Amino acid sequence: MTGFNAQFWPMMTPGYNLSSPDKSLAITILSESFDDGQALALWEDACRATNSNLDSPSFEELSRIFNYLASLTGRAAVHGMSLKLRLMAYQNILALQPQKAS
Repeated sequence: MTGFNAQFWPMMTPGYNLSSPDKSLAITILSESFDDGQALALWEDACRATNSNLDSPSFEELSRIFNYLASLTGRAAVHGMSLKLRLMAYQNILALQPQKAS
């Protein structure tokens, strides 16, 4: 699903207590298997490789970043796939939420 921009949506999906995937979440998850410096380096490499915003990527950019990480080998690939699935779940839950009238 494209066209979503995290800055225009609430940080938590109502009723699901699921926060929007972002840089902080990605680095936290990568830090489970890598030291903080390696996790940050992986994030920065993925952002550069996908031409994505380093600090506050859109959902489309996050999808590219997570796909890139998932294409690597070993632990980085496992975490990349986990993040990719998390983003997909978040976007699908958002799509099911009733839209608020402006």
